[in-house]
Amino acid sequence: MNKRLTILALALTGATLASAQGTDSFVITGGLAFAQGNAQDLTGKVGGGFQAEVGYQFHPQDFGTDVRVYGGWTKLPAATSTTERTTYELAGPHVGFDIVYAPWTRVQVFTGPSAHVWQVVRQGEGGGKVGDQGLKLGWRAGFSYRFARAWEAGAAYTLTEWRSSPDDGITPTRPAYLSLTVSYRF
Repeated sequence: MNKRLTILALALTGATLASAQGTDSFVITGGLAFAQGNAQDLTGKVGGGFQAEVGYQFHPQDFGTDVRVYGGWTKLPAATSTTERTTYELAGPHVGFDIVYAPWTRVQVFTGPSAHVWQVVRQGEGGGKVGDQGLKLGWRAGFSYRFARAWEAGAAYTLTEWRSSPDDGITPTRPAYLSLTVSYRF
């Protein structure tokens, strides 16, 4: 994992634990990831991906809404490459934080920035890692519904940056994905 990503994750976690109070909870999340937009163009398919995250949600004093910091891994697999079309697999770690608003008892709406390190692998002949491998920014927005005391289901749309300039025959790309998740809180 990239050193900057590790330092960012530790700083977010430390700030979270220092300012937390009251209704704190750890959150474990897993689910399916579906390539959208430029990610679908790169992978050549929509489904088959997955996402796993661990996070910590807390209510800062005098803030009004909850905040959740998280880290995880997303994988968007590629379709089989052909001579007419090269495909790419996208995978990598991410960290971020969300502002979480609960308009009703069982519903949460959230949005916030994230940082990603995409590892993009060209499939087929001449395969291997391509493009930018550094820290890239993203943003996600979503909602969740608590269906049991510690369980909730949710959906989120994440838009990220991967490359800003043409290189290796790949145009500027901003991968996006839709995730359908189940979370457990403790």
